[in-house]
Amino acid sequence: MAIVKILSFARDEELVANGLKIVRQCVQDEANLKRTILDYPDMINEIIQDTYINFDSSSFINGEMKQILTIFTKKKDYVYLIKPDSIAILARHPGEVVKNFPVLDQISQLQYGLIW
Repeated sequence: MAIVKILSFARDEELVANGLKIVRQCVQDEANLKRTILDYPDMINEIIQDTYINFDSSSFINGEMKQILTIFTKKKDYVYLIKPDSIAILARHPGEVVKNFPVLDQISQLQYGLIW
C-alpha cells in the first residue's frame, strides 16, 4: 500500500489523518483485510512505527489509530501481526490508545514489562 509509505514521511496532521482514514476504510471489510494482510503483513507495524509515533497529541490521528487497532484486535490472528516494537510505541505514546485495547494492554504489561 503506497499510501502507508507516503504517510511515513508526511508531517501534516490533516494529510496523515485522512490517509489513516483511507487505510481504515480499506481494511474495514473482512475480505479486504485478509487480502491486505496476505500482501502486506507488516502494514500495521509500519503505520505505528513510521507514522503514528510522529504525532503526539492529534485527536484526529488518535481517533483513526484507535479505529484501525479495533479492526486488528478483533481476532487473535491479527493481533499477533503487531510486533513488540510497535506495542512498545503504543504503550508509551501520549495518546494512550493501548488502554482502550485490553489485549494490547495486557501484552504490553505482561510480556514486555511496559507498565506506565
